[in-house]
Amino acid sequence: MHSFSIHRVNIFNLNENLIDVFISVEKKGYWQTSKGKINIKHDGISVDWASESISFSYYWKNDNFQNFLYD
Repeated sequence: MHSFSIHRVNIFNLNENLIDVFISVEKKGYWQTSKGKINIKHDGISVDWASESISFSYYWKNDNFQNFLYD
């Protein structure tokens, strides 16, 4: 039997008749930051917020999702 929990990571206010947020899987491995690389041990969630021109990801660490903002 598998167990799971639900974690709300963000809330987006969407414009009518517009696809604004694209969500995909970000593969685990080394993610690049301005300060170097960090090793992500599990696949993450990638978010592209089109109207705000922002891309960021969430990764699992210490029993919670952490926000990863690309530099």
